[in-house]
This record gives sequence, C-alpha cells and structure tokens, in this order.
Amino acid sequence: MNQSDFMADQKTQDAVVRCIECIGEASKRILESGSTPPTDRLEFLQAYWTRNRLAHGYYDVNAERVWVSATESVPKLVANVKAMLHGLE
Repeated sequence: MNQSDFMADQKTQDAVVRCIECIGEASKRILESGSTPPTDRLEFLQAYWTRNRLAHGYYDVNAERVWVSATESVPKLVANVKAMLHGLE
C-alpha cells in the first residue's frame, strides 16, 4: 500500500494504529523484563510512549505520523527484536 492509499483508507489506518499499540505494549513488557540492551532502551521507550499517545490521544491521531511509524520505525524495531532473539539462541 502506498501512502496516498493509506491516507484514504480509515479502516487500514485504524488497524495500523491498533497494531502499533500492541507493539508498544509488548515493548513495555520487554523493558520490564530487563532483557533490553541499554543501547535499545530508548527505542523501546519510544514505542511504548507512541502506544500511549495513540491509545489516549485518539481524537488527535496524525495519519502521516502513523504512516512514518509503520513504514520506518516499526521495521527498525522488528529488526532489533529479531537480533535480540537471535542473541538468545
């Protein structure tokens, strides 16, 4: 999906917001587990703060910021989590 299609599709926007909220909640749990390398703590905190912003600021959600989060920030976070999991093997 390209950005213009995303901006025109409220249902997809809502689904992506919900997924980002879930990622933020999982990030909080990872932080609480103490298994987060110090270099990645800020990234996980930002994911959790984003979750809170989306969950509690629903009246003011910026679809363009959601797009950037979904296409740039989330893939980076996923790559870091995969690397962390690989390090546990």
